[in-house]
Amino acid sequence: MSCKLKAVEGLLAMAMLGGVEAPPEAVREVDEIYELLLFYQEHTLGAAESVRSPHSENSKVQWRQKAAYIWEAVKRTSLLQEQALGLLASTDTKQAGRIVVTVYNPLGWPRTGLAAVFIGCQAIARGKAFVATDEQGEPVKIQHLEDHADGSFWSFFVRDIPAMGAKKYFLEEKEQSSFLRTTSETMLLENRFYRLRIDEKCGGISSLVDRESGEELTDGDSPWRLGQILYEELSDREQLEAFTIHSVKRSSLFDVEIAPVRSGEIWQSLSIRGRLKGAQDEAGVACEIRLFNEIKRLELHYRLIKEPVLSPEALYVAFPFALSEGELCFEAQGGVIVPGRDQLPGTASDWNTVQNFVAVRNKRRQIVLCSPQTPLMQLGGLNIGRFDYHAAPKTTHIYSWVLNNYWTTNFKASQEGELRWSYIITTGPPDDSFAMRFGMGSRTPMPVRVAVREDTLLTPSLFHPQADNVLLINARPALRGRAIVMHLREVDGKKAGLDVSRLTPARVMRAAKTDVLEQELLPLSNILELRPYESCFVKLWLANEAQDKR
Repeated sequence: MSCKLKAVEGLLAMAMLGGVEAPPEAVREVDEIYELLLFYQEHTLGAAESVRSPHSENSKVQWRQKAAYIWEAVKRTSLLQEQALGLLASTDTKQAGRIVVTVYNPLGWPRTGLAAVFIGCQAIARGKAFVATDEQGEPVKIQHLEDHADGSFWSFFVRDIPAMGAKKYFLEEKEQSSFLRTTSETMLLENRFYRLRIDEKCGGISSLVDRESGEELTDGDSPWRLGQILYEELSDREQLEAFTIHSVKRSSLFDVEIAPVRSGEIWQSLSIRGRLKGAQDEAGVACEIRLFNEIKRLELHYRLIKEPVLSPEALYVAFPFALSEGELCFEAQGGVIVPGRDQLPGTASDWNTVQNFVAVRNKRRQIVLCSPQTPLMQLGGLNIGRFDYHAAPKTTHIYSWVLNNYWTTNFKASQEGELRWSYIITTGPPDDSFAMRFGMGSRTPMPVRVAVREDTLLTPSLFHPQADNVLLINARPALRGRAIVMHLREVDGKKAGLDVSRLTPARVMRAAKTDVLEQELLPLSNILELRPYESCFVKLWLANEAQDKR
């Protein structure tokens, strides 16, 4: 949710950099949505008896009150995105009757990857095949995701969307359906980047080889396979309140079924189904493993319908990575840390909240893992109940903590309903900048506008990155003045200097370094110097082009 809002803020900033006035009410709306998110995340909004009496009126009413904050934020963010996309679209219609898909990149570097596009039945009837081409008439690879009553979701593989810019794609109906074939292979998935094998008993990945380096990336001695889903039960909650654990059971998928490999234009995939304690028997658990054809990327997508369970339970996904002389690191709020070394003694170590990525890294390369939906990770092992004051992971294993109902104060007694979540994995150079770009790019969507006319849009890049070690973390309209605020961070431990006049092609009247509240700290006339790992805010006051012309 916060990543979608971040993308919307970027769209509003792009509109202002392109010379369009962002309405003051849109800027206020962003602040109000953040306030809703803060109220939702504040954990003491549940009833005191939410666990011992989960069906009481007070428990039900307070949880519905709390849920209202997040659903209000979801609704208002979606409406604000439509408003921002409307600001970016020109009123100059070149040609009517064409179906145009515009993909926007709100981040500060060019991006190649996936855009999720909803094609409504009013644009192309469901079941009708179509082709997509770019502005040069070159075909664009597409792959079907899922159908709804009013249309279908498709994945578009888009290349080099400019930093804070956009590209257009054109749709045309055709006779044949898009390329998708099924092979007889069920246990092996491979391409020029990776080769993986499936354990038919549990549905996890028993081997994952990086074909470029030749390295095996999984620990064969681990009791759990990579991507294996785990169900955990405690005999009682009181043991955790006593800072110990004396009775725990763990189980995994059973009655596993593995479908043959399916190959599409963007990825090939394996689908795994099985039953799991705590999940609805009829639906079971579904996992789709996607191996991408043209980029070094592996995705795992999970789906299950959770039964309401009042006894203490938890759900994990295992990632027992192995890398010679490797160590764990992850992005916390504002920086990258090595657990057990960069943490203050006594701070949470059984589990950590991951911002954009967690990685296993040595001096030559790293394995990067991120999840848009599940930020809680247990590092080095299944750590529940350990409560070490000084904690350093003993392995490079990662366990994603998908859900639990362990706590007795102000938390929901059970979690139920359909759950969908995913993980994205890659390997690359051992740089923070590489990992952060991958993590931010995987979590932050590329917003899409579908129209039946061709708009003259802001296709050039509206942000000019000048140093690979400096990332644009966020861009948004300023709270006061015709200005935008850019959050910049140096991420590789090196000094950096940015020419403020070249940050954007928009005409900047004045620039200043500010604090997080936009209070001016230092006027900037030319060069902005960033110290190693420095995070700073830059406010750019923009010229009013319309007034200048008059």
